Amino acid sequence: MNHPFEKKKGEAYTDKHDKLILERVKRMVYDNPETWKSLAKDFNMKWPQSIKARCDVLLRRGSGERQ
Repeated sequence: MNHPFEKKKGEAYTDKHDKLILERVKRMVYDNPETWKSLAKDFNMKWPQSIKARCDVLLRRGSGERQ
């Protein structure tokens, strides 16, 4: 199965990844576990916690707003 935003292990997050994370969090809310599961599926990643950690970094930088 082809994942449009697939992220390889050890690969840095791209601007497209960051934009998708912030857009999905804004639409589905931060505290919803389905937000992280859907992003993990899009990125073809096993652990959604790493995506949540990336979102926390982006929010601390001021590039997004926590719901």
